[in-house]
Formats: sequence, C-alpha cells, structure tokens
Amino acid sequence: MVERFLVSLLLKLGVMASIASILARSSTFKSMLMLENRTLHQRLIWSIWLSVVFGASVATRVIVPLYEPADLGLEGSLLAGILGGYVTGLVSGILIALPALFKHEYLAVPLLAGVGVLGGLVERFLDVPAQGYTHLEEGLRATLQMVRGLPGSRALSSRRCRLPRYG
Repeated sequence: MVERFLVSLLLKLGVMASIASILARSSTFKSMLMLENRTLHQRLIWSIWLSVVFGASVATRVIVPLYEPADLGLEGSLLAGILGGYVTGLVSGILIALPALFKHEYLAVPLLAGVGVLGGLVERFLDVPAQGYTHLEEGLRATLQMVRGLPGSRALSSRRCRLPRYG
C-alpha cells in the first residue's frame, strides 16, 4: 500500500517536471509569467494555457484508468490560482475538470474551481512586490558576515563570496 502511494507521488513529480520543462521552452508562457500586473485578457489566455496542459492529464486519467497518478488536476488548478490570481484559478479549475465530466464526476468542477480560487487567495495574501526580495539579499549578507567572523573562515573573506548590491 505504501509502495503504491510512493510510486504514485514519484510519477506525479515526473509528470510535473516534464510539464514544467515543456512550458519553460515557450517564450509566450515565460513572458506572461514575468508580468507583474496582467489584464483580464492576459489572465484568460494564461488560464487557457494551463487548462490545456493540466486538462490533458485529467483526460489521460479518464481515458486510461491505470494512469490515475498522472492526474494533476488538483495541483494544476491550485498552481493556476497561485500564478494568476482568482480569475485564472477559477477559469482553469473549471476547464481542467471538463474531462472528468465524461466519467460522470460532477463534483470535480466545483472542487477544482474552489481550489483554483483558493490558490488565488494564497497569491493575494502572499503577494510580494517586484522589489520584495531585498530582504532575502540582506539576510544572505548578514549570514555571510556572521560566517566570516567564525574561526577558520578565511576562505569566505575573499572577494568571490561578496554579494552584489542592487539599487
């Protein structure tokens, strides 16, 4: 039982990695990922991108019952909400669940739509502005200074370990 669960998680991880590598090659997807603020039209296009990819994994599970671990509908709708917000999560959740309707899984639509909106809530409450990563740089600088003060840390005091200053 535990082995089957672990194999299922490992297979999901592999499928997610292959989806990420496929999407990372698209310049359109990368440019939309890097936008700070998206229009409604861009959010809908974003949700269609994610729905096609993750909806295919749900369709694979519906067509071939042996490939249940390949179903990334829940993860995909949550990711769509986190990456794109409420609208993207809601639309993606609905579109990702459409193949499940052919197997008479009617509760998949509200479940995945709700998970997509939940991802949008997570994105809303954990919103980091574009310059919000300066605290990470400051933390790394403080850690390097602390480690440099330890005995036997002469190698860390060279110029190679200095972090560049931005802004």
